[in-house]
Amino acid sequence: MFRVIYAIAAILVILLTPSASPATTTRNDYFLNIGNVQQITCMSLPAGVTLGDDPEKWTDDQIDQIQFQTGTGTIIAHNRVLTAAHVVHGAATCFFGKALVQISFEDRALDVAVLDVPLGETAFSPISCDGFDSLADEPFFAIGYAWGKDFAIQKQQFTGQYIAAALTDTTETMQDEHLGLFAGETYPGMSGGPIVGQDGRIYGVVIGGDQREVSLYRDLRDTPLCAAMQPAPASAADEKKTDSVESLIDLLRKPLK
Repeated sequence: MFRVIYAIAAILVILLTPSASPATTTRNDYFLNIGNVQQITCMSLPAGVTLGDDPEKWTDDQIDQIQFQTGTGTIIAHNRVLTAAHVVHGAATCFFGKALVQISFEDRALDVAVLDVPLGETAFSPISCDGFDSLADEPFFAIGYAWGKDFAIQKQQFTGQYIAAALTDTTETMQDEHLGLFAGETYPGMSGGPIVGQDGRIYGVVIGGDQREVSLYRDLRDTPLCAAMQPAPASAADEKKTDSVESLIDLLRKPLK
């Protein structure tokens, strides 16, 4: 029973603890509005348990299997937050800062997700579809909540290499097609955070790293986000390819009620 109370109390801490980052505004004229980047906190429940269940009926074993994980997300449109899919995948509930989120788009193969978050009027960070190699000789900046507590900005250098890697987690294998290889450190908790170029635009999403010298980032150029921002298709075959991204761009443009 005490562990049930502890699990519930952990959620309340998320809601009641003051945010570590400044409150966001509606201004978009900064290099990067730090308030656009917030910590994501998720709770995962064991199989057979839902948030609607009576906690009094949870077994000790089920309570022991409750897990909390953190990541980072960035506001990219009205009430829309970009993060990595592995940050939110399979979670019973997640918060962006103190706001409850819903997953509106998730691609496990690319490890990218877009979240619905009722934020109201805020600033948002622009996305670049030019690719990491368009700024090959310039530094990038990885931004996120290292170790789930420290707001960190890490300088990164693109190596010029894209790799195809098989990334694994506890449930499945993801085949990645366009992961940029960077020289620089990233840490647990920064996953899903933005990789920002010197022009202040978001070029990718933090996927992982060895916490020492090498980091991997998803280039947004080859994701549905950028596909949805391209000109209209010229052929019927191309139109078919855009079916999966039309709903995504609609979600980014449509305000939450």
